Amino acid sequence: TNLSLSPEESWLPIASILLCIVHVQ
Repeated sequence: TNLSLSPEESWLPIASILLCIVHVQ
């Protein structure tokens, strides 16, 4: 299941979205 994914793989997409938001502002 996806729950077996490592924490890094979980926050990577989140970090990408946050970086996009900060870059736009």
